[in-house]
Amino acid sequence: MPYSQSDGNPLVVTFVDKRYIPVLANWLAFACRVGNFDICIYCLDRETEDFAKAAGLGVESVNWDGSFENLWALRLRILADLVEEGRSIVHTDSDCIWLADPLLNGFGSGADLIFSQGTIHPASVHEKLGFVLCCGLFRVNPGAGGSQFLRKLAEHVEHTKDDQASVNELLLSAETVWDRSDTPDYRLRFRNSTFPCWTETLRGVCTREQITIDLVPHKLVQRIPDPTALEREVIAKHHFSAKDAKAKLDEFRKQGLYALVQNWDKLEPGALLEDYLGTFPKD
Repeated sequence: MPYSQSDGNPLVVTFVDKRYIPVLANWLAFACRVGNFDICIYCLDRETEDFAKAAGLGVESVNWDGSFENLWALRLRILADLVEEGRSIVHTDSDCIWLADPLLNGFGSGADLIFSQGTIHPASVHEKLGFVLCCGLFRVNPGAGGSQFLRKLAEHVEHTKDDQASVNELLLSAETVWDRSDTPDYRLRFRNSTFPCWTETLRGVCTREQITIDLVPHKLVQRIPDPTALEREVIAKHHFSAKDAKAKLDEFRKQGLYALVQNWDKLEPGALLEDYLGTFPKD
């Protein structure tokens, strides 16, 4: 594993294959603008590894069989190994665009696990609890509770084939108690349903797993546009789009979160990060 715990800084990790190199480049343009992070790219193929090395990032190659269903369990085991080595890790999807330093805004607490909020998936948990946790941006702090929970998740996800379903189902079945008001501060509509939102971080205590969990408000890390948020409050935008690079980049353009050159798709393999970046979006 890379990186020994030398300075106590969390390690930011994301898992990427060659199809998402432009998405990764766009994410880096924003993340590097809002903070100075220890970043390691877990590369699912050689092309991504070459790009990440050229960008000056930490790199780990992953022996992946190409199945996304198998990737979730593999990813969780890798994260568990890092936490067991004593490192605090922050996992981010590469399409979750950082607009502020999450470590200073919501993800800096001492809870064992810190998650952003999802919408209504998995439905079984949404129906019982009202809200769900999202795996697009989360932090795990060092300690036996966090690493053991990741191990259990890795086993569980082999059956669900869905990391977010497993996180929520395990915490619900373990009778996690959430400190929240019965009446949410507001609700947002998503598809044919709604979900509750609070303006402050929720604390969950899972005695069975011996962990604490913080849920960061949706207005800070948005899965859908949240009209309650002031722009200066937003940590990240992780809006839904189809699971391919072009669709995600089109969505970034609509949101004003696009930092690539116009002809990024004409770049040859091995292009540098700077080759991808165009004029940065104006504030």
